[in-house]
Amino acid sequence: MNILDLKKINIIVLSMLLFLSMQIPVFASEPVTEVKIPVEQVVEGEAKDQAAEFSCVLTTNQNEAPMPKGSKEKQYVWSMKKEETAKIIIPVTTDGTYHYRIYQTTEQKAAYECDQSHFDVSVAAFYNDANQLKTITVVKTKRGKNRSDYFFESLQQNRAIK
Repeated sequence: MNILDLKKINIIVLSMLLFLSMQIPVFASEPVTEVKIPVEQVVEGEAKDQAAEFSCVLTTNQNEAPMPKGSKEKQYVWSMKKEETAKIIIPVTTDGTYHYRIYQTTEQKAAYECDQSHFDVSVAAFYNDANQLKTITVVKTKRGKNRSDYFFESLQQNRAIK
């Protein structure tokens, strides 16, 4: 082998090393589907002037259930002002069926009564034929009726304040 052949081999090897070092590894990301749950606070009657802020909770008793960012110990707490809509976003990364409950924790006031109802939320996550993660969300009232809208209603009460 002559020196010219060795130089060609060295150039080829160095070129391959250069191209290999410039490659950036690409990692497959985990599929994520976001479940968006809008919750509305409706204030009726004269309570509109008195009601300031309402506290709500989304909770689950399933350890594997995904939760919104900012959750602590399987509870997500947020506040809404009167006539406000909050959107709860739950990132779902695995298939399964998850159960949640949404309720209001605002204290009763003399001038108005807070809605004490709760909503049971079921999220079914599954992979379709194209291997995409999809979800179906079902919301039911405490009486078992399916709902397409979920809101808490605070009503003015005609109470005598002593």
